[in-house]
Amino acid sequence: MIQHLLLLFLVLITLSSSSSSSYHPKEPIHLSITTTSFYSSSYATTDALRSQTPLFGITSKTTISLPLLLKSGLSLSLDHGLYNIPWYNLISSSSSSDEKDDQLLKSIVVQILCTKTSVGGGEIHNVMSYPLYISAYTAEKEHVLQHADHADVDVTYVWVEEVDLDTRGGFVIMMVVTVLVCCFVFWGACAAAEGEEEQEYKESSSDGGSGGYYAETDDCMSLNADMYQGAYGRTSTAYRRGGGGGKWD
Repeated sequence: MIQHLLLLFLVLITLSSSSSSSYHPKEPIHLSITTTSFYSSSYATTDALRSQTPLFGITSKTTISLPLLLKSGLSLSLDHGLYNIPWYNLISSSSSSDEKDDQLLKSIVVQILCTKTSVGGGEIHNVMSYPLYISAYTAEKEHVLQHADHADVDVTYVWVEEVDLDTRGGFVIMMVVTVLVCCFVFWGACAAAEGEEEQEYKESSSDGGSGGYYAETDDCMSLNADMYQGAYGRTSTAYRRGGGGGKWD
């Protein structure tokens, strides 16, 4: 059981060290883009170009081109899928067909919450996004679908530094306390089991555990004696009937 607790402790330590990646200043953050394919209505996920990825701690802006279709849209995934930005439709259609109020996705502001160390690096803690839609109609009241086959969506990465709380240290303390509690519980369970075994042994002894053994032994000895005596008695009787001259019946 102690080996299992140690293994659990090592696993928790590994998870705490890998739960959030640590980055150096201006280090690129892995970014995946899920968009509608230019050639079909299916969806495709690809790794972003280096020029499209955010840099740690640096506010930057990039552009993502999308096919201009009614079902077009995009979704972003940062830090190897640890943080995901929801799917945004390129064209937000109105529920009413009488009003021309379709909206076109113009830009997305990605707000990245992080903590920084004294040397400028740090960790990402959360990611939020805010889309900006504009009218999908030109000044001539014509829909953009009639004039272009693709649309460019501006993506701006804004970094917000949080107070550097020692979350990892708190997590480690919580793990240590958990392991200690498990050890105490295990020790109590072992003590209780040992007490129950000792009690059962005492009860079995008081009910004639060893006495019963000797009683059974005595019964066996008595039975053997009776059998021997009966056999000997029959032998003696048969000898006497033969006249004592060694002649048996």
